[in-house]
Amino acid sequence: MDPVAKFGEPVRISPLIKFGRWSALLLGITYGSIRNNFLQRRADRLKSKREQRTIQRIAREKEERLQKDRISLEDFQKAINVKL
Repeated sequence: MDPVAKFGEPVRISPLIKFGRWSALLLGITYGSIRNNFLQRRADRLKSKREQRTIQRIAREKEERLQKDRISLEDFQKAINVKL
């Protein structure tokens, strides 16, 4: 069976509708690109801040451990009556 006879002649789409479709597609792609760049910059800033806080936390924990070790060593020295 002939497809043209089955479905009829193809409908000619208005140039205005074609223009609207292509415009919407291009605007959507442009918006998506701009939004992605914005969100990527925000994520990079948050990651940088998170890394800085992690570095500060590690340094603070290291200092606290050193203080506890010093106190522990002093207590040990007192317990055995030895001075180093």
